[in-house]
Amino acid sequence: MLFRVFGVLEVHGPAEVLAFAADKPRRMLSALLLHANRWVPDDELIEAVWPAGPPPSAAGNLKSYVSQVRKLLAPVDTHANRLERQPGAYRLTVARAELDTMIFEDLLGQAGDALGEDPAGAVALVTEALALWRGEPFESLEVEAAQVELARLTELRWSARNTLADALVAAGRHSEAIGLLRAMTTEDPLREPTWLRLLDALDAGGRRAEALLAYQDARRVIVDELGIEPGAALRAAHQRLLAADAPAGPGSGQPAEPPTTSAPPAPAPAATAPPAPSATGRRRPRRSRIIVAVSLALTTVLAAGLVIATQWWPKTSGGSAITAAERYGWGRPVRAAEFSTGLDGWIAAGPRPGQGGRGQQVPEQISVRDDLVTITGDTNGNTGYLSRAEGSFRGRWEARVRLPPGCACYRPLLTLWPVANDDFPAGGEIVYLEVFDPERQRAQFFLASGKHRDRYNAQRAVDMTQWNHFAVEWTEHGLTGYVNGEKWFHTAEKDRLPPRPMRPTMKLDLAQENDLRPASMEIDWIREYPV
Repeated sequence: MLFRVFGVLEVHGPAEVLAFAADKPRRMLSALLLHANRWVPDDELIEAVWPAGPPPSAAGNLKSYVSQVRKLLAPVDTHANRLERQPGAYRLTVARAELDTMIFEDLLGQAGDALGEDPAGAVALVTEALALWRGEPFESLEVEAAQVELARLTELRWSARNTLADALVAAGRHSEAIGLLRAMTTEDPLREPTWLRLLDALDAGGRRAEALLAYQDARRVIVDELGIEPGAALRAAHQRLLAADAPAGPGSGQPAEPPTTSAPPAPAPAATAPPAPSATGRRRPRRSRIIVAVSLALTTVLAAGLVIATQWWPKTSGGSAITAAERYGWGRPVRAAEFSTGLDGWIAAGPRPGQGGRGQQVPEQISVRDDLVTITGDTNGNTGYLSRAEGSFRGRWEARVRLPPGCACYRPLLTLWPVANDDFPAGGEIVYLEVFDPERQRAQFFLASGKHRDRYNAQRAVDMTQWNHFAVEWTEHGLTGYVNGEKWFHTAEKDRLPPRPMRPTMKLDLAQENDLRPASMEIDWIREYPV
């Protein structure tokens, strides 16, 4: 048995997920799992089942719900007397390997033990633990005890993500650690230990200029929100970064350059003023000033427009990826396809000619299994195309995607296409994922505009054979794309944005009809959020 209380309560038998007939038995079982292996008074169970106040028949109904739960568990449960009764209370017996919150804690303990000697193993353990978190624990319960447990587990999850960052750095996977820590500082910018980890990870990854900028971001938010300077540990880290950029000289621990005897030093021009002291009373080293200035200039350039074709970014995989929706707080989706019971409102096109008249788009190339939708292309040129009938004028879309190695003849795409099919090219097109190479290691973005002949293009190295999150955000102010919660393209040129509603599509386009080999595209979910 496996009881999963992260998110909506699920009970897994050896071969299936058990189905509850109603919400009240589910809430009662959640309350028993909240106090697993302890006696829970009838009054507490009644409060959990009827948070707005119990009916006169509550005691009798509670017995009925206990009977329903026992009947539900009995066919797949080997425990002889899992749900016990004593006068005025019930107890549910659960082993640590049967409850996801306990498994979560045990995995984190194992990761902490492994961190010093086996950082790669620690990464795997923490990643496995964090994958258990499908949503807030005990989300159906409104009792105070559930809120206390939520706070405890939420803090433990934060600690787990810090441990993951430490393990990634120790394993030499600096870019993944930096992405994770940037997301965490965005979610809760007042946690100084997380900023400290980010500075150390950036420095260890050879990105000292970004570390100096990160300190300024941390100081600004702490001063603005709390009215105080950062703590001693964060200030000390900043000083270490500045000192590391200082030029070598007497007392620096590095050999000083030998003096020259060929000519006396030239006098400085009279109009040249000495460098101004920093806020700490020290002169900032010249090299550090240059690094910060250049980094700020680059930041300004990248913010002003789109990252175009030749710009490459650090390679990422789905191992520690988060969603843009989680990082930037997009809230609840207005539409979500989880593919647990079918296509969830998406429409399989065809039979009809494929892109550019090549091959055929047929519904048979689309399948749903194990909560995934898979689009395949075969050796005859048959492929699949999915779309939604509904469209939106602006919005946010995000999908979790995996691409097994395949064939360059088929190109996986996530797009926004004009609702009126005949509106292209005037209506534009947003391609927030297209992959050309058969090894599925490079992601491309394209923005087509009816007013411009050229297409904006960005690319990034990503291991698409693992799960990754691709998102696009379209607002009145611009267009931004994300990979695993990190921005990877942006434009603020409003005249390039689509002028009318767009609808999302997912497809494999047949790019060439010779040397056809199979290819596939797997989508775990796709969600749309309002702006």
